[in-house]
Amino acid sequence: MNDDSDQLITLAETLARRTRSGRAEWSETDEPGRYLYMGGNGGVTISSKPSGLMSNRGSGSQTEMNYELNIVNNKGQVVTSKQTNYPMDSGDFETPDARATLEELYKAAVGAANEADKVVKSLLTELMETEPF
Repeated sequence: MNDDSDQLITLAETLARRTRSGRAEWSETDEPGRYLYMGGNGGVTISSKPSGLMSNRGSGSQTEMNYELNIVNNKGQVVTSKQTNYPMDSGDFETPDARATLEELYKAAVGAANEADKVVKSLLTELMETEPF
């Protein structure tokens, strides 16, 4: 990977940590499956698309996903973009670590945009109030 790719992976790792800790807000864009984080001078979009290939990762077969990370300026224009391509012999991010980082960021962005933590906490509170353990 080159310096630009290294910097984008560091950005993705940092943003994933901040998202998981509730310190980064995401929203779904007009394009289904694409999520946006906006900072003061620009933002990040992350999206996922099926690769069309299957793997046996984890339990059972599953479709492998490709991820696209875009950096946008404050006008919404893409200033740089990187993507993974499965299998890992092609694409901008060839390493398994880079793929895992983008997958982690995508999952965190989806959860944040859909307010998954709030929904789960609300359901647990509701269930705890109505049915003692």
